[in-house]
Amino acid sequence: MDRTAERDLNTPAPAPPKNRAGIVVERRELTSRFYELRLRIDGAPDFTFVAGQSMFVTLDDTRGERPRKARRSYSMSNPPSDLGHVEFCIERIPGGLASNALGALAPGERVALKGPYGRFSIDLASPREILLIATGTGIGPFKSMIEDLFARGSRRRVRLWFGLRFVEDLIYADRLAALAADHANFEPVITLSRPEPGRWDGAVGRVTRLVDERLSASDAEGTDVYLCGSTAMIEDVGARLRVLGFPEERIRFESFF
Repeated sequence: MDRTAERDLNTPAPAPPKNRAGIVVERRELTSRFYELRLRIDGAPDFTFVAGQSMFVTLDDTRGERPRKARRSYSMSNPPSDLGHVEFCIERIPGGLASNALGALAPGERVALKGPYGRFSIDLASPREILLIATGTGIGPFKSMIEDLFARGSRRRVRLWFGLRFVEDLIYADRLAALAADHANFEPVITLSRPEPGRWDGAVGRVTRLVDERLSASDAEGTDVYLCGSTAMIEDVGARLRVLGFPEERIRFESFF
């Protein structure tokens, strides 16, 4: 396999982890369940990060007798070249403190942040193909990674298998389709596990079905795999990859829930 190196981008070095303030720029409703929150990093116009990294968000938890601080981690969904800003793809959880509190913020309000953190990132020095497998908001860091790869001029084959439940859950479908139209080496597949009859003509089933049907032992030598989403998905897919002969060092993952 020919080695294809990604070019360096003329951007500042990734910022070190530290306490920061984020100022709400906008909230984009992606579906009734998912939204994207865009924040400007106060006083840091050159702030950037490594695609795949995350930030801690600290909120006041007034539930119970004694108020306390609650901290949640969210991965950036925007590319590192989007200087001075972070975006988070967030699912509203019924009764969830952070997802509902952040979803109620208005432009101009401030959020306590710390970061960036994490080592879940693409191996840019590898010549191998890339397979990204996500469920739910696990698509967030992959969107960041994909946009960063193509900004670098990557010619590596990039496959994305993205699992959701319902048609109503579809997020980033238009963006992924646009990236595929612009980059012949990008092959996204969205699969729905519970599609309504007559409303979906794409792949059906869990992402594990794509692994069973579209991967073989011959892929193990030339593919780096990245998993992001539910713990159950990561365990199920990881077990299948090991049976196919994928070495542990080429399976990277980040569990969200």
